[in-house]
Amino acid sequence: MYIRRQQRLPNINEIQSLVDYSRQFPVYAAGIPFTGTWSGFPWGRYWSSTSFIIDPGTLAWVLNSDPGQVALLDKANFARTFAVRD
Repeated sequence: MYIRRQQRLPNINEIQSLVDYSRQFPVYAAGIPFTGTWSGFPWGRYWSSTSFIIDPGTLAWVLNSDPGQVALLDKANFARTFAVRD
């Protein structure tokens, strides 16, 4: 029997849990199951599903994958995404 798993954007806590702040580059924790090589990894900002509570219609939290910094970004801007399974 095939069970279809739903995919979604990670919340800010889930996406930030991928970061190991004791590392410099890459900042992702060892053993994170990304495929490919770090030189081919698409660095940049990644959306979370967490909107900013004061302005949920306009702002959401992102992770900047190079320094591992969490920041607010206007939802009209570009950022990458990756899905997690429920």
